[in-house]
Amino acid sequence: MRHWRLLLMMLLLLGLSACGTDGRSSLTLISEGSHTLQEGETLYGALVVLHGQIVVPLGSAVQGPFFVLGGTAVIDGLISGDVTLLDGTLRLGPHAHVEGNLEVGGGTLEQAPEASIDGATHTGVLLPAPAPGNQPGWLVLQSLGLALLAALLVRYLPRSLAHVGDAMVHHPIVAGAMGLLAGVVGVALLVLMAFTLILIPVVVTGLLLVGIAVAVGLVALGDALGQALTRWQGWRLRRTPAAMLGTLFVGLALALLQLLPQVGGSLSLVAALISFGAVILTRFGQQPFVPEEVDAAGAGGHPREHHHSHPQPAAAPPPGKSGPAAGW
Repeated sequence: MRHWRLLLMMLLLLGLSACGTDGRSSLTLISEGSHTLQEGETLYGALVVLHGQIVVPLGSAVQGPFFVLGGTAVIDGLISGDVTLLDGTLRLGPHAHVEGNLEVGGGTLEQAPEASIDGATHTGVLLPAPAPGNQPGWLVLQSLGLALLAALLVRYLPRSLAHVGDAMVHHPIVAGAMGLLAGVVGVALLVLMAFTLILIPVVVTGLLLVGIAVAVGLVALGDALGQALTRWQGWRLRRTPAAMLGTLFVGLALALLQLLPQVGGSLSLVAALISFGAVILTRFGQQPFVPEEVDAAGAGGHPREHHHSHPQPAAAPPPGKSGPAAGW
């Protein structure tokens, strides 16, 4: 029940942060490619740009907050919420109309003089979002760093690592959904706190915890992969070198995925969300994730009752007959 309460709370926060003016709510995440709204099209809910490009031309509108965390956003239409720029490039054309505030914490802003901002323009002191390194040497170093982290976690937190790995392997959909919800809500909260100077240390701490959680999840996946490879090949490897080998494979696989032009970023993002969600479900590996079992044949979807069999006392022997210990 605790996991379901947390899930419902995140759904509520997500709905409040991505609600349109007419009651409809949604979330649009741009991670790859180039996307353009059609003239007369209205996009409801929050829009988050991680990579790629989004164009909002004249005659189109976004009914919700607009976050630019990377990539390029070209706005020449109507934005009914706040526009936040943390990294990447934001271009406001001469017909751009922002009904909310313009929050600039990083990146590059190109604003036409004719662009209309109904609210205030705030420039915060934020840490720029680090650009993902796609150089082969940097990607190899990342993989080696994950392998070293695997050795430390297997030595000092083997059970916690196993709990996270089991959640990723056996419940990837649940873990991915939890990671997506927590990531969206977390990004929204961190963006809001980032423009308050007194809360910048909280933002930095939150980003650090998210990075650690994703790294722990990837190491847990590598640990499970290493043990599977050891059993499959019949290798006589202890858990530590097996985990390092599996984590190295996971790191190199993610590095190769990032080199793909279209689907690489999306697949890497899915892996990060599953890792993040598995860590949350297991409370950083402190307990295993065991979903509630529901009996499909039961009425109303009530939890299945587990009946434990108790040994029955032995029947008394019939009159005239005695057991083996009757003479004692």
